[in-house]
Amino acid sequence: GNLHIDVASSIILDSDAGNVYLRDSGTDVALLSMANTDLYIRSLVSDRDIIFQGYDGSSNITALTLDMSEAGAATFNSDVTVGGNLIVQGTTTTLNTANLQVEDKNITLNYGTGDTSGSANYAGITIQDAVNSSTNATINWHQAGTFFNFSHNINTDGYLQHVSYLYSRNDLRV
Repeated sequence: GNLHIDVASSIILDSDAGNVYLRDSGTDVALLSMANTDLYIRSLVSDRDIIFQGYDGSSNITALTLDMSEAGAATFNSDVTVGGNLIVQGTTTTLNTANLQVEDKNITLNYGTGDTSGSANYAGITIQDAVNSSTNATINWHQAGTFFNFSHNINTDGYLQHVSYLYSRNDLRV
């Protein structure tokens, strides 16, 4: 059967141990606990997700899924706004987006603390499958020669300038 609690004021669960367990058929499945004034929400079943749901208008939506079989990988259903700095500590950052808009006018590659010149060789930009499925286009820094390598031709409708000489597209031949 069901247990229905209906009170005119608050329902208070007070545990001197600071633990509130949720059970299903006698098996602990979730735990709300307090430790050092911090609130912990824990799934007690191995590899089971924690899912936050709600209503958007009249539609039931999943706002956030924490995938416990993937060390708590978070999947948000919609936008995520970061009020401060976004710090990524992994080795790969993947953006699956059609448009990337960067307000900063400078993108720094090979960033690090101290002298990073030892790892700057071949730092650059790669356009995957630029020509076909097996040919990328790249702009890479060649550290020993202190110049950029372009994997393909450069075309300009304007001018190229070298130190103090300005070349038009018609008078520059390499």
